[in-house]
Amino acid sequence: MPSSLFHLTDKVAIVTGSSRGIGYASALGMAEHGAKVVVSGRNADACETAAQAINEKIGTRVALPFACNIGRKAELQGLVVAANGEWGRVDIVMANAAIHPWIGSALEWENEAMVEWYRGRNPSQRFGEVDEIAGLAVMLASRSGGYINGQTIAVDGGHTISFR
Repeated sequence: MPSSLFHLTDKVAIVTGSSRGIGYASALGMAEHGAKVVVSGRNADACETAAQAINEKIGTRVALPFACNIGRKAELQGLVVAANGEWGRVDIVMANAAIHPWIGSALEWENEAMVEWYRGRNPSQRFGEVDEIAGLAVMLASRSGGYINGQTIAVDGGHTISFR
């Protein structure tokens, strides 16, 4: 059982953009801390695969796949209806879906000079991992994040404060 400060037992979370990357890691992290999660993304097969992987890792059915384009109001409403229909409520929403100019890790950037430039200006001298962002998502969704409101939290290894 996770620490009571971080447990999400009996909570229901919708994580948009959770079929891969940061969203997947966050949905898995929430499930590992006791939450039921709705895995959402535009690709139904990817949502199904991600939800199945989470369910297998947890050992029970805690993840519900639901394909949804959040740019379409009816699909977004359907996402909430699905969560309510399955588990009776929604306690947590992580709005993670986004369109990026690249897909995948920054570690896969082809421009080695850009990679070295970033590393050289980052106090941690490395790129972040999706689990590090997922950890913050779990904390903010749990009791330990209950008094945190209206904040911008940069999970960037100190890059923001050291940027010139």
